[in-house]
Amino acid sequence: EEWLRQLTGTRRLKAFREMADNDDIIGATFYAIEMLLRGVDWKAEPADPEADKESEQVKYVDSLLGDMSHAWSDFISEWMACPAYGFAPFEIVLKKRVGVQSQPGLSSQYDDGKLGIRKLAIRHPDSITRWFFDEQGGIQALEQVAPPTYRAVTIPIEKLLLFRVRARKGNPEGTPLLRNAYISYMRKKRITEIEAIGIE
Repeated sequence: EEWLRQLTGTRRLKAFREMADNDDIIGATFYAIEMLLRGVDWKAEPADPEADKESEQVKYVDSLLGDMSHAWSDFISEWMACPAYGFAPFEIVLKKRVGVQSQPGLSSQYDDGKLGIRKLAIRHPDSITRWFFDEQGGIQALEQVAPPTYRAVTIPIEKLLLFRVRARKGNPEGTPLLRNAYISYMRKKRITEIEAIGIE
C-alpha cells in the first residue's frame, strides 16, 4: 500500500538506512532516544498490583535480564532498528542455568537448573525475506537470509519478540518513524548537492 515506488521492496530498507546513517538531525535524534532508553531502570513487576513484588517469580524474571551473554544496553542499541525500519524481530535463544560452562554463551550466574535467556538475538530487518501467515492473517513465522551462510532460515513466531512502530492492518513490518520525513530528506539532499555543484 506504499504510495512511493522508491519505498517498496528492498529499496525501502536501503532508503531508511541511508537516512539514519547520513542525516545529522536524524542521527542525533536516534542517539538521544537510545541514550534515554539506556538510562531507564529496567525491572520486573507483577501483573497484579496487589501481588508481592519480592516474590520468587518476580526475582526469577529480574534475574533473566542480567544473565544473558550480552548486556541489556546492547539489546537496547540493537532495538534502535525498530524506529528506523518500523520493526525489529528478536529471537529468544534459551539456555539451561547450570553455572559456569566452558562455552561462554552457555554460562550462567545461577545453577538452579531453570531455563534462562542466552540472548535476545536481533534478526535484522534488512535480512528478512518474507513472512508466513495463517488463514486468519495471524503471523506464523518469518524467513531470514543472513551471513555467513546466506541460507533461508524459518523462525516461528513463538520464538520471536516482534517490536513494531504504529502497527496497522496486521502488517508485521509496522511504519518507520522516518517514513514521513522521506520526501523532506530527499529534497534536502538534492538541494545540498545542487548547491555544492554551484559553489564548485
